[in-house]
Amino acid sequence: MGESLKAIRQRFGTKLGGHVREQEEFARICAPDILFDQREVQLGNIEVIPTPGHTPGSTCFLVHSAQGQRYLFTGDTLYTWR
Repeated sequence: MGESLKAIRQRFGTKLGGHVREQEEFARICAPDILFDQREVQLGNIEVIPTPGHTPGSTCFLVHSAQGQRYLFTGDTLYTWR
């Protein structure tokens, strides 16, 4: 994580979310808007799937599209903007 989180948030008006186990890391740059610690749905169509391993807060995101497709993002970061 780095200053890019703050820059992306400011430029695109995005929300920052992350696992509670990494809340302190986020807070060094900017406070997270969304915190999670279990599998749940956020923003209506994004399934948050904690997958600890690489880091304690590693996360995958399963996006359910309006066309019925599913997309799995296996990295820790997913940005959405209009």
